[in-house]
Amino acid sequence: MRTVGERIKAARNAVGLRQADLADRLDVTRSAIAQWESGFTLPEANRLVDVSLTLGKSIDWILRGVSTPFISSAATSLNEIERRIAVQSAPTHFVGID
Repeated sequence: MRTVGERIKAARNAVGLRQADLADRLDVTRSAIAQWESGFTLPEANRLVDVSLTLGKSIDWILRGVSTPFISSAATSLNEIERRIAVQSAPTHFVGID
């Protein structure tokens, strides 16, 4: 798939949505979806997040066709944040030990 529109269409079909279904979920017209898929227009930046979440594809994949792990990268980031918080919150000394 070479274009943004081709990737949106492929992802929409993969999750079993019609253009009208996707339009309803994104609160846009079916015509807007058709224009994105035909390459006539592109989704606005604020819509890309919703498109990404609805279709289960990363914004990188939608825009550039780059296969980046969508869920696992988010989970990895969350795990790293939790690990850093735990390290920063860990006690550095023990009270009551002589």
